[in-house]
Amino acid sequence: MRSSQDIFNTGIILVILGFVLVLAGVLISSLNGTGEFGGLILIGPIPIAFGSSPEITSSMSGLVHS
Repeated sequence: MRSSQDIFNTGIILVILGFVLVLAGVLISSLNGTGEFGGLILIGPIPIAFGSSPEITSSMSGLVHS
């Protein structure tokens, strides 16, 4: 039976691996120039939206107008 420390370490490794894979995907798509990206950071009730184009930034903040 595994100890709780082994399960914790496995979880930490999987989270770090996920961050590395997402970062690698972003870097590869930005180097190829094929993708647009954006993000949203919530600090309490204050949203901070960012993106590679104004359209992506507005969709990240929920201000999409059709």
